[in-house]
Amino acid sequence: MAIYDSFNNKIANPKHRKCHQGRSSLLLLLSLSFFLIGYSNRQNEISFLKLPICVEKGFRWSPAIYGNKVVREDWRNGNGDIYLYDLKTGKEVPICTEPRNQRSPAIYGDRIVWADDRNGNWDIYMFDLKVGKEMPICTEEHNQWNPAIYGDRIAWMDDRNGNWDIYMFDLKVGKEIPICTEEHNQWSPAIYGDNIVWEDWRNGNGDIYLYDLRTGKELPISREPHNQFYPAIFKDKIVWVDERNGNKDIYLYNLTEKRETQICKEPHDQWMPAIYQDYVIWMDKRDGEWKLHLFEIKNNKESQLTTGKENAWIPAIYENKIVYVEDRGDDKYVYLLILKGGGEPK
Repeated sequence: MAIYDSFNNKIANPKHRKCHQGRSSLLLLLSLSFFLIGYSNRQNEISFLKLPICVEKGFRWSPAIYGNKVVREDWRNGNGDIYLYDLKTGKEVPICTEPRNQRSPAIYGDRIVWADDRNGNWDIYMFDLKVGKEMPICTEEHNQWNPAIYGDRIAWMDDRNGNWDIYMFDLKVGKEIPICTEEHNQWSPAIYGDNIVWEDWRNGNGDIYLYDLRTGKELPISREPHNQFYPAIFKDKIVWVDERNGNKDIYLYNLTEKRETQICKEPHDQWMPAIYQDYVIWMDKRDGEWKLHLFEIKNNKESQLTTGKENAWIPAIYENKIVYVEDRGDDKYVYLLILKGGGEPK
């Protein structure tokens, strides 16, 4: 039976899914069955398909998604490697299994980037699926970490100057560009189009800043005197974690409207937001464990996505598809949610 998401992309039948060669067919069928979940909270209702991407025993982390491709950090070989799962074909592909650690992958189109310590420090590498070739992006002798990619541009954190700065490499022109080398720390870059955002500590606390590659200008997005962390960006919308209310909340800034909005006011912690079109997703601890919550900007609606005792970690979103890590103690599984209700992103 074929499954299609709301964008008419074909998703491979879960009964054919594999995480590791050699898994018995019976165990595969039992553990990789799929189901439709309808969740209703006090205000809103949304339904979705939950599908397993990798439920082999072991540790996985940092999933990312673009189209039908899901990449992740995988520790099955005793170190961090990068693996890809194709939702359309149901096939898993090792991207980099070099014997040192590969971590923190990101993907755009056919390009996958990650942090790699094969040279004794953290560098940035890329694999191009179209040509089947790996290439180093930055192997400067200091540490480069936490890459982000959009089109031909790759941004990352870099400590070559004695603190963490933001650098970028433009694949089209083959040139590295310093984005922010202010003497304090800049962390957690994210990129969309001509805009790079990051967490900035020049003012004694975490703030959110933006650099416009088109104009060459830097812009403060939030300099509220408490901490702002982990920005994410989609088109003209930036989201982040904010501590101004004594706990961690989710805020949004609209670049077009020049307006800031608090997305979640719940008094417990919210963490690690991601955004795609009108969907904002984050980790939420209001029930004691970390669960995934979703906010629809256009409809001004919040929904809870995951339940149960397992923590849900580090979500990523593309169109109406969400990938995340489910905590099973020493084992960390990767799951996919395909949103079916509560409005489609436009």
